[in-house]
Amino acid sequence: MIKNFDITGMTCSACSSGIERTVGKMAGVNGVEVSLMGKSMRVDFDEAVLDSAAIMQAVSDLGYGAYEEGQAPVAKKAAEDKKLFIRFVLSLCLLVPLLYVSMGHMIHLPIPFFLDPSKGYAQWFALYQAVLSAAIIGINYKFFTRGFMALIRRVPNMDTLIALGSGVSFIYSAVLTGFVFAGVDVHANAMNLHFESAATILALVTLGKWLEEKSKKRTGSEIEKLLRLAPDEVAVEREGQIVVVPNSAVNVGDVAVVKQGDYIPVDGVIAEGHAFVDKSAITGESMPVELGVGDIVTTASVNVGGVIKVRAEKVGAETTLSKIIKMVREAGASKAPIQKFADRIAGVFVPAVTAISLLTLVIWLLIDRGFVPEHCITYAISVLVVSCPCALGLATPVAIMTATGKAASLGVLYKDAENLQKMRDVNCVLLDKTATITRGKPEVCDLKLYGVEREYALKLAGGIEANSNHPLAKCISDYCGGGVEVGKFEYVIGRGAKAVYDGEECRLGNASLMDGVKIPAKAEADGKELSASGKTVTYLSRGGKVIALFAVADSVKEGSREAISLLKERGLRLGRGERGNRRLCRGSFARR
Repeated sequence: MIKNFDITGMTCSACSSGIERTVGKMAGVNGVEVSLMGKSMRVDFDEAVLDSAAIMQAVSDLGYGAYEEGQAPVAKKAAEDKKLFIRFVLSLCLLVPLLYVSMGHMIHLPIPFFLDPSKGYAQWFALYQAVLSAAIIGINYKFFTRGFMALIRRVPNMDTLIALGSGVSFIYSAVLTGFVFAGVDVHANAMNLHFESAATILALVTLGKWLEEKSKKRTGSEIEKLLRLAPDEVAVEREGQIVVVPNSAVNVGDVAVVKQGDYIPVDGVIAEGHAFVDKSAITGESMPVELGVGDIVTTASVNVGGVIKVRAEKVGAETTLSKIIKMVREAGASKAPIQKFADRIAGVFVPAVTAISLLTLVIWLLIDRGFVPEHCITYAISVLVVSCPCALGLATPVAIMTATGKAASLGVLYKDAENLQKMRDVNCVLLDKTATITRGKPEVCDLKLYGVEREYALKLAGGIEANSNHPLAKCISDYCGGGVEVGKFEYVIGRGAKAVYDGEECRLGNASLMDGVKIPAKAEADGKELSASGKTVTYLSRGGKVIALFAVADSVKEGSREAISLLKERGLRLGRGERGNRRLCRGSFARR
């Protein structure tokens, strides 16, 4: 059985690696993968040997929170983030006066005389630093509880390293403070205190963690944008009545009423009505599609015209949108090969740094003939302090999470992080035109006239289209900028519109609406030429004769030419069109 869990309290790759090692050793576990940025764990285990409760208990024993997927308390997480910021602010308020007194003399800043060791107040100088440093340690005690718990469980992490660096600095300085109060080499010992190091590392790491959480939230907001494509409430027809229910309460077989401007809440079939549906969020196609009874619709599509009733066939986690969101989340939580390599290093990083720190102490004890212990210990502490950020283990998952989240906001989805890494090996790009090279919004690009004035054709077309909610109608109406009053308006599904102006029938639509209407040879030739170039042709007739022709197309997006040029400069082969793409791929794969 494969099951997902939510994990809280992880701070670095050493944390995720430690959880993986611990859970992976449990009897019945076939495989485990922990995502630091996704704050999740995926476990493949034998239900006959092990259950979910035992797995979560093993994680909890390491000092982390473990929950069934989707059960992690959101309110508690928000409170933890707020506490993290408060901890940093309090730490900073105490750290500034601590640094002023402990290091101000280096740049000749004046300090209160009763704290000046050169004036005989070395005891107060040391005690002042000890109290402020102890207060900062108390505010950030979680580094020590989590760090030493991980050490006891033999899965040391970054908290362990931070606790060691800060703790050793404080204990060493506390011992020197004892010498100061005992009158042993008072001034020298007072000048070698490292209370500010013990406090500074805690304050800076707390700031780093707060900034990291903010970065994660910004990345996660891209997924939240996808979630907003599904409505929170749905109008459902039950027992002849329209009732509004939460999206989660919609069942298979329910009939949802979708009005103009609403997102379609389920995957299903249109049971009644017809409408223009914008599927651009799913397919990227800019032009809304006219759909009627029996046609299939999916979540995240928008009803831009008309009212329809949709019989639900897939709801909740089974809908197209839910599967896309799941894929994006799994991509952000998955591990690329380079991240797995970084995690292996992070797994031995803390023991390695601790060993190097001890080795530094021993080497300086051997080579320092004058045997100044504060120098040896200072160098050893420096190794611990400098190593604490662990950029190696943190940078890779942050980069993957940021890349997948940003890509999702731009309409680019990755199946997993491994495919994201493989992007560097891509040597050919197959370009889709609509909403990729083009704007994704149709507009009138050509107007052909046959025996009428331009102003007359614009006013007549604008007057007819003002009564229609067809996507092309709005496009033409915007182009015409208003029109004349027409009567007896009638929309013909899939063909266009009819109306009466000044006692004559007028039509505006595709060629199938022009049955019985005389189309001049020039208009017919223009229509074929424009259609062949990929434009949508709409004819305007009056009194049984075509008098104008509108051509609608999706214009090239600003920056597309530059982007294509950049791809070519990088040596990538480009293809467009189904046949061209197949030829390009065959040639590419044959050469690889």
